[in-house]
This record gives sequence, structure tokens and C-alpha cells, in this order.
Amino acid sequence: MAETFGDLLRHFRLRAEYTQQQLAERTALSVQTVSTLERGTRNAPRRETVLLLAQALRLTSVEQALLLSASRPGTVQAPARDAVVGRWVMPRMLPAGSSDFTGREEQVSRLTAALMPPAPGAQGAVRIATVSGMGGVGKTTLALHVAHRLHEQFPDGQLYLDLRGFGPGEPMTTADGLAFLLEALGTPPSEVPRDPALRTAKYRTLLAGRRVLVVLDNALGSDQVQPLIPGTAGSAAVVTSRRSLTTMPGATHVQLAPFSEREALSLLSSIVGRDRVESEQSGAEELARRCGYLPLAMRILSARLVARPHWPFSMLTARLSDEQRQLAELEHQNLDVRASLGVSIDQLVTSGDPRDHQAAASAYLLAQAPGPDLSVRSAAAMLELEPAAAEVQLERLVDSGLLDTATPGRYRFHDLIRAYLRQRSMRPSESAAYRESLRRLLLIYVETGWQVAERVSGIDERSIWRDTGLGPLERLGTSAEDTVAWLQGEQRHLLELARLLASLGTEFDDLLVQLSLAMMPINLNQAAYDAQLILTEIAGVAAARLGDVAAQGLVAHDRGAALAEQSLLDEAVGSLETALGLFRKAGDSTGAAMVLRNLCFVYGVLGRLEDGLAAGQEALRISKRRNPPLRLAQCYMLLGSIYGEEGLGDEEQQLQHFERSLEMLAAEYQPNRAAFALKHIGAAHRRAGRLPMSAELLEASILASQQQGQLAHEVVALIELCRTQAAMGDVAASLQTAHEAIELAEGAGIQSLHARALQAVGSTLAGDGKLAAARASWEEALAIYRQLGAVGAITELEDLLADRPAGPSSPTLWHDGRR
Repeated sequence: MAETFGDLLRHFRLRAEYTQQQLAERTALSVQTVSTLERGTRNAPRRETVLLLAQALRLTSVEQALLLSASRPGTVQAPARDAVVGRWVMPRMLPAGSSDFTGREEQVSRLTAALMPPAPGAQGAVRIATVSGMGGVGKTTLALHVAHRLHEQFPDGQLYLDLRGFGPGEPMTTADGLAFLLEALGTPPSEVPRDPALRTAKYRTLLAGRRVLVVLDNALGSDQVQPLIPGTAGSAAVVTSRRSLTTMPGATHVQLAPFSEREALSLLSSIVGRDRVESEQSGAEELARRCGYLPLAMRILSARLVARPHWPFSMLTARLSDEQRQLAELEHQNLDVRASLGVSIDQLVTSGDPRDHQAAASAYLLAQAPGPDLSVRSAAAMLELEPAAAEVQLERLVDSGLLDTATPGRYRFHDLIRAYLRQRSMRPSESAAYRESLRRLLLIYVETGWQVAERVSGIDERSIWRDTGLGPLERLGTSAEDTVAWLQGEQRHLLELARLLASLGTEFDDLLVQLSLAMMPINLNQAAYDAQLILTEIAGVAAARLGDVAAQGLVAHDRGAALAEQSLLDEAVGSLETALGLFRKAGDSTGAAMVLRNLCFVYGVLGRLEDGLAAGQEALRISKRRNPPLRLAQCYMLLGSIYGEEGLGDEEQQLQHFERSLEMLAAEYQPNRAAFALKHIGAAHRRAGRLPMSAELLEASILASQQQGQLAHEVVALIELCRTQAAMGDVAASLQTAHEAIELAEGAGIQSLHARALQAVGSTLAGDGKLAAARASWEEALAIYRQLGAVGAITELEDLLADRPAGPSSPTLWHDGRR
């Protein structure tokens, strides 16, 4: 029996999920007219009415022709409906969306725009979007959420296919995927072509001229997916995969990261209840942080908390803090983070591509590295590869969803992926490959440290401890400037590595001592005093185990210098006096002279002038016999400062010693050493009231510091110049200079010097009678000092604020002339 116009109209309306009222509204027809047309109780509709209906129902050109033909029975031979629509079965295959879908506003907006079909009649290609990211990050949830939002835009149906690219079991073949989709579209199994190419052709023919959304979930890669993409405009496809699918032409790519804290807490609130989250806000925040804001982990924890309404968040947080237990806690019923993460690494291990096997082995090794992320150079050292080859391995892991790279040249494992890889490895402390990889990483840090030390301070005596076996700077593959920046960026990783290796026994002791010695100049130049104290603590134990008395002396000396820079002067003296005893025990007069120079300075700051004079004179006697002219220049400079202090007050001796020091520096000029000496002498001239000379020398110190890129020296010299300008009565210039120092210190993150500059601002303002503003600046500096635990500086500022006589001010040692 022939199909009537009313039958077709009803079919197309129901397919679009419209009521007669909704269709009437979209066509400006009455509900009665629509009802009459479907019942066939009126004359044939006008062509204009049929076209209005076809547009409202989003019919394809073929369907529109069929409807027009049915509206004029007998005038045109109407094709059989099966021939036109190919026994079309409307697919509604989308799995249920998530009722508690959270956040992802930007990604939802991008996907919606990417998949929206063109207007009827408009030209264009099929719309494609991909969603990639690590396991458990919510790719499928996002894709289904957007697909459900767009279902009205695709009235011919929605297809869904799990390609099983990442377990369990074998990935679905493209041919099997095509057979599944063809059968879903109404093709009997007996009529599915055997040839995969013919399956693709038949699939695309069925979709041609229709508006169908295809969701291809859990894809292995672009090759698996490409034949499943519709071939004509009107339809669209969204593909999810753990791998990056950026080779798919014409696609919009969305890289999905874990939740933000706001999104994670929002999901937690939607499942366990907002009141419960708000009542334990800090516990909820810590819980989200412990699982790395991974949506799957958050959903599992939320489900467990719903099942245990009396459990406090802190109970789960405590369990998650143990890395060995962490993944076991992230399992509930059919949800399991460990199983989800394991699929990605297992896919590499079982791949037929040797490059995947190498990447998997690299992942296990790199996951053992300390620190929050990895640089290419660090990875190259651990993998024993050239940097370019290491970067290839890292990028392959990024493409597999195991690594992330938010900053060029740096790579990061998600905390849970790192925990998974570490648990799957053999016990690292018993693995020779693991220990050797960390030795290679430590060697790179040590050798780079020595090379930066040479740049910062022209290392000479200290370099006798240098023994890494690595070549010159060029072997590291970067310029000197890049190497300095790299080493500064590795500070946290370096400290964690040192702690780790110190816990593994004695085999790394020699390199741990070298690391501390090599890092001393750059750490003091960058005011990284806390970092140097950590290194000297580790190196002191290592040097004692080695039985190297001179090395123990040098480490103790470096510790004293770092303590003094933090105004912990009594502790500094204790370390320096210990160092002096060790050098004397070792018969090392050069080392003893080095310690005596710094003791001369610290004793002077503490007001122990006789002790300072004796230490400086002994250092001068030794230096005349054994040290180069630059060491003599230091001795004359330090003794000149002592002679100028109140209590000795020998101006003639001070000027003579300063003159000798400057003559020697001029004869063997090195900007890095001159910067400190000029600053030191300039400050001493200010204290003696010789202000123009003070300003001249301090400006020269600033210039020399800039020439060598010695930021800490430059900031200290600016602070001293600020004080000299204030003493000269030039308040405006003093404040401008101080704010230059603040800007530099803030930009470099050197909090101690930031506080000292603020303290100088306060002193200038106080001298100008602006006491309220001065107190505000001092209080800001005091807050920083308290955060740093700088006891001496805290006492000094508390005395200023209480209007008590001030004690000794914070020193800056001659820290670039050590072994």
C-alpha cells in the first residue's frame, strides 16, 4: 500500500520528537491544520506549506523530495520509501548523561560550537571534535553531556560506540565498528559488506543528507577512528581518547585536564551534600588536593562518603597521605582509579611498536625522580640519552596521556599516575638501574653547579673538590645564561634529590659534598639561604662519613656564611669557629684564612672589635704568604671596616687599608669581586661621614653587579646607596633607589632582600619625620622576617618599632671567594 503524505508527515514529526503544537509553532500554521494534514482529510497542501514543514523538520533534500511527491499523488512517480531511506532505523544510542555534571564551562562551550550543524542549505564539511586526556579525567562524561545537549540539532539520531581502545580486552577493529554501526542503522547482518572499504562506503551513504551525531568513545588512535567519521555535512562526530588525536584533519581538539579546586568541591557537594562540605571546608579542600582533582577519584571518594555518612573527611585524607596506600583507597564497587590508570601503561607494554615499549620503560624510571616535574635535561640524564632523544620519549608519554606539559621543556606526572608507576616498579632502593639513574641526575646538578659557580664568582680554591668526570659547559647543550636559569628552576628538585640520596647509604657522599660546595655561590647570590642550609646539613654528615676533615671545614664555613646572611649571627660564629678548628686540624692554612676573613667581618658586626681585628690580621698574615692579591684585597677591606668602627676610630688606618684594597682590586680587576668590595667600602665611608665618596663607590658597585648579573649584590648595593642618599638629605632619591631595590628583589623572589629594602625605606621616612609611614614600612618588613625566621632582623625591627636602641644590623659576607 502506498504511503500517504499524512503518514510521512507524522513519521518525520515523531522522529523529530515534536508534538503537533510544537510543529505548528515552528511553521506558523495552526494545530488544526497540522492535524488535518496528518489525517489526510483535506485537499493536497500547497507547495509553500510543504516546504515550511520540511524546513521545520530539518529534512534532507531527498526526504523533502519524497514529501513533495507524496503531496501530489499521481503527478510524479514517487520512489519507494525503503529505496530512499534504506530501511532507516532512527538510532537513539547515547548512554545516560551525568545528572551531577560539574564545571567544564569552557570545554562545553568549545565542543558545542564545534559540533553545531550548519544552517539548512549552508555549505560545509562534517563537524569533528576530539576530547583527549588521562584516564579518569572525565572525557566520556563531557562528550555525552554535550551530545545530550545537542540532540535536537541532530533529529536523525545519535550513534554511540565504545571502541575499547584502552582495555579491558583487545581494541575493537575498525571493521567490527563499522559492522556494529551499520546494524544499528537497520542493515541486516547478512547485508553488511565483508570488505571494510565497502562497509565505510555503505555507512557514509546511509548518513548522507542526514543529521546524525556520532559519539566514538575510548579510541585507540586516529587510524581506528577515521573510517567511522560521517562523510557529508549535517552530521558530526565527537571522539574521546587517552591519546592526542591531533592528526585528524579539520577537527577541534579539546585537551581535558583534571578539575580545578572549585570544580572538584562542586562535584563533592553535589554528591555528599553542600552542608557537609561547608562544615568541613578545609578537610574537603585537602581531600580534593590529595587525589589530584581527578574527577574519577573525586567521584569514588564522594561515593564512599555517602556510604559512610559519619566519616569525617580527615579520615580519608589521612589514608590518602600514604603513597603506598593511596590507590587502594580510590576504589569503590565498580569504580577503580588504579585499574583506570593501569590501562594506559599496559597498552604501551603490550603494543607491537618497540617505541611504545621504550616509552613504558622510561615512564617507570622517570616516575622515581624527585620533585613535582621534570626538565628535558633531567630526563636525559636519568635515561642516559641525548636531550633530543629524551624529548622524543617524553612527548610520546604526553601523547599517551601519562605525562602533561603545561610549560615548554617541563613535564609532569599526575600525582596518581606517579604513585601507580612507583607501586608497579620493583623496590627502587634495591634497583641498580634506579640508583644509577639518580647518580646521573646528581652528576648533572653538580657539574652544572660548578660551572655556574665559575660564572658567579670565578671559583679558584674551592674547585679542588670538583670531580664529576663530565665535560665543559658545551656538553650540556645550552648557553651559560640558559644553564643558570635552568639550575635556578631546579632548586626544589635538587634539594629533594639530595635528601633522597642521603637516605640511601654512603655511595653518594662524595657527590653530595660537591653539590653543597658548588651551589654555595649561586645560592648566596640569589639569597637562597634556606636551600644552602639544607645542603650543608646533608653535606656535613656526608663529609664526616668520608673522613675528609678539610671538606667538613668548608661545609661548616658555608653553613656559617648562610646563617650570617639570615642575621643568625651567634649561630654563624659557632659554625665559623668550628670550621676554623677543622681547617687547622687538617693543616689547611688557606682554608683557615678564608674563615678568618669572614670571622673578622661577623665579629665586627657583633661589636667584638678586638676579636675582629685579631682575625683580620691573622688572615692578612696568611694571605701575604699563600693567597693571591685578591685575597689580600679582601683582608685590607675588612680590616679597614674594623678600624673605622666606633671604639677603635682610627680613620687614618681605615683609609690606608681601603686604599690598599682598591689598588689591588684595580690591578687584578674582576667585576664579581669588585662589586662586593666597592659596596662594602662605600658603606663604611658612609658610616664615617664621607658621603660623596660613599655614593661614588656604591654606584660603581651597582654597575659591576649589573655587568655580572649578580642580582643579590645589586640589590644590597642599592639599599646601601639609599641609606647614603638619605644621610645626604636627598629623600626623594633615597626612596626612588629603595623602590628599585624592592622591585628587583620582588621580581627575583628574594624575600630577605625585599624586607631589607623595606626597612631602608622606613629609615628614610623616619629621618624625614614621616613616622607613621615609616612604621608601616617597618611592619611590612617585620612580617617578611617573621615568615623567614630571621631572628636577628626580627629583633632589630622590633627594637625600632618599640623605640629601643638597635642591635647589630644584618651583614653581607664576602661569600664569593671560598673553595
